[in-house]
Amino acid sequence: MSDTFSNRVAAAREALEEQGDTDAAFQELRWVFYEVELAGDPERLAVALTVLAGITAQALGEEVAALVETAASNPDDPQALYNLGYNMIELGLPEVATCALVRANTLTPGQEAIVTELVAALERDGRNQTACQILRAAPDLCQQSFICRYLLAFNSLMSADLQTPRDLLPSLQQTRDAKEIHMAARIEAMLNRADLVQPCCALDGRDLRGWHFVTTGGLLLHLSPHGFDEGMNGRYAYVADTFELCHLGLRRLEAALEAWEESPPWILAPPDRDSQILAAAAEELLGLPVVEYTPDAGPGLVVAYDLTRIAEETPPEILLHSPGQLLYAHATCWTDPPRCAPDVTALLYQGLQTPWGERMQVSPEGEVTGIPEDTRSVEDLAADIVAAAPNDELEQVDPLDRLIEAAAVMSPAASFRNEAGRRSPLWEGGPVQSKRFV
Repeated sequence: MSDTFSNRVAAAREALEEQGDTDAAFQELRWVFYEVELAGDPERLAVALTVLAGITAQALGEEVAALVETAASNPDDPQALYNLGYNMIELGLPEVATCALVRANTLTPGQEAIVTELVAALERDGRNQTACQILRAAPDLCQQSFICRYLLAFNSLMSADLQTPRDLLPSLQQTRDAKEIHMAARIEAMLNRADLVQPCCALDGRDLRGWHFVTTGGLLLHLSPHGFDEGMNGRYAYVADTFELCHLGLRRLEAALEAWEESPPWILAPPDRDSQILAAAAEELLGLPVVEYTPDAGPGLVVAYDLTRIAEETPPEILLHSPGQLLYAHATCWTDPPRCAPDVTALLYQGLQTPWGERMQVSPEGEVTGIPEDTRSVEDLAADIVAAAPNDELEQVDPLDRLIEAAAVMSPAASFRNEAGRRSPLWEGGPVQSKRFV
């Protein structure tokens, strides 16, 4: 066993057995599942899975632990590995799923169920190029299987390869199955959006706004200047949100609406406090009245703070397109996406603290102190957003005139989405990569 593998496993065991800290144990162990060689070494794989079984027994229960233990005892059993991989995807552990399914695919190559689950695990981890390699290694399967051809088209597109989906689209469109027709239409819509923006967008490895529109049909209003040239490419990592950022998002939303000549009759506000604050600020900045969001509210501008933070009582119809309705979310998580991509979002983040929520503060002397939640009224907090003046740093890599130029092309009418029905997912990978922090 390599020193790195042995050290990680030993640290995981210590955290679990001596400290009883399952989170720390898994954070140590998870990295061994990223080792390319692990799936080809049944002895080391069994060791890693045995430790994982101990972690899952405490953190996730005996049923999950039993799946891990079965695979640990049978690292040459494709079915045991498949069962483990399938469940690890469902539990949000794609690195473990990928390792198990790579071994299953090595033992019994070209099995549709194994290949498609392996690709699903890779997609969850943002490894679209690797997914393409797996699919290209099974040409006979791709020729026979609609789902594998679709996955190759999708993951190629998410790897900035537009030619492969163009070549595959005619065969995808030959189906009469309703679900498959929908999947083929998704690829066609993405390609249509790419054709639309290519004259004004680079669609390279750093064109976050362009690819966001191509893959979701939505408009990204703001590119983060922080770490832009150090691997973030316009996404935020951990951000302490500010009143200035909220103000910036609403002003840029106003500019997009003007570029589209959209005049919503009112603002539709979800019931959560964060959205209520933002909607009250939007009322002042956009000059539109605020009414409660309801499934039958009709046309309007839905203003949400963050779709992952909306209240449980929010009607699920908020995720659906409704004629004449636009969904704006100020902040959207790109590593744990909400159930749909907003029509317009101000920024993409990995971790976020609201401007009015409890937070940590570092003094000039390096002392860390806690700031309690700001419990002032919705109206008072909204007034702070209205009064905030965004600083020049927020626009240094993404000036407003560039956004307006892009928005003129990336309009809702030109996004090739259905007017009614579910909005596009926000995919976890994509042609533009950003550093992830765990």
